Amino acid sequence: MGKMFEQREHCYTARDAYFTCIDKPENYGRDDRCVSLERKYEEYCPESWRKYFQQQKDRENLVAIEAGERR
Repeated sequence: MGKMFEQREHCYTARDAYFTCIDKPENYGRDDRCVSLERKYEEYCPESWRKYFQQQKDRENLVAIEAGERR
């Protein structure tokens, strides 16, 4: 596979690990628990991608809140 594919895979893996960490109920309000994952996410994913991923996550959270699935 090409270098771009590998970079994208690293980004997606880092994003998924970070989002999984911050979504755990025991980590709400505890930013210190996910710092190392956040740093990898910032290292592997371009800023424009992170902005897009955050917008996606915000939309998904809003839909979940409206459906009564999140606190």
